[in-house]
Amino acid sequence: MSAQLQLHKQKYSPNAPGRYQSWPDVFTVPQFSYDVEHTLEAGNAAYENSGKFLKLTKGKKHDILENMAKAMHSFKAYPSDKEVAKAAEALISKHPCLTEPGSHCGWYGWKTSLKFKMGNYRTKLSRSGCEEVAVNSGKRSQNNPESESPHSNIKRARRAEWPALCLESQIAAEFHRITNISLKNKFYAELDKHTPRLIAVYRQKAARTGKAAEALRSIFRAYDLLDHYDINNRRTAALRALPVFLREDDAVFFKMWNTEEVDEPDIADSAVALVSMVNGDSSSTAQFDPAGIAIVLEGDIVLRDISRLAEAFLLMFGLIYALHLNYPKELTHTFNFIQKVLMGLDDSKPLAPRLLSLKNDLLIKE
Repeated sequence: MSAQLQLHKQKYSPNAPGRYQSWPDVFTVPQFSYDVEHTLEAGNAAYENSGKFLKLTKGKKHDILENMAKAMHSFKAYPSDKEVAKAAEALISKHPCLTEPGSHCGWYGWKTSLKFKMGNYRTKLSRSGCEEVAVNSGKRSQNNPESESPHSNIKRARRAEWPALCLESQIAAEFHRITNISLKNKFYAELDKHTPRLIAVYRQKAARTGKAAEALRSIFRAYDLLDHYDINNRRTAALRALPVFLREDDAVFFKMWNTEEVDEPDIADSAVALVSMVNGDSSSTAQFDPAGIAIVLEGDIVLRDISRLAEAFLLMFGLIYALHLNYPKELTHTFNFIQKVLMGLDDSKPLAPRLLSLKNDLLIKE
């Protein structure tokens, strides 16, 4: 992976407004002012009877856009193009009288208007002192052409620099600000829900022949020596076996560091890796209870002394997602499984066949 760090336009801000819901699968259109709701009710009735479209006054359209923008901002300050389209589609679905004549979808113009309205809404919030959007506001304008340009005081991230993302709490806060999802709660809840079935699927494959089956047998020989009632052991088995099951090359990602033999791990050529620190113990069970785990990005250790593999995995995913890095090419399927199946963060791209097969396996009731 040749990942280039990007200081994305939404910066970490401890004062960002609290949001407790991610962007919904079906956007709920908010309630508008009394007169607008009355006009829409009459317009929808006329549309149903005669197919007549409603022509709004400027003030009523402003009310609709303003309330829609407020509702959208309650989920995300910077919704994607797809998310804005979903909001526009929901508006037309609830109020078909607002359908645009001649438009292939009936809501494209509303989508454009909502994008502009969201920009205006963020500007108002910025002027009121909302740090979440103020950090992205430029100072140069038509009336002040000599002022500083947008982001003039923001320093570009260089190799191995991680602005405001050096602690677990900061990674979790940035991830929540971007997605409105609690990184740790969502990750552990979904992983624990699927772990029994994952382990069952892994064992089925381990009973077969082949390189992947042998690697899975090795993992579960170690796992079977441990306490199966320990949630950490179960989580480690589920995650450690995942790339093996998905037939990915995990040798460059999972590394062992015997701290009694060398002072520093050999990570010079590691773009992305999880390094388990062991104190002389080279047994197969050491990966289930290491002395600590370090996260490596771009050849440098960015976090260390992580106690468990599951925690290291969720922090690694949080860093990669928040910093817009590419997934390690050797483990693309593994991280896409975490993103799309565990975390429910769809990017509109279809699941690869092996991921779709695993997802379907997880839906089968034992």
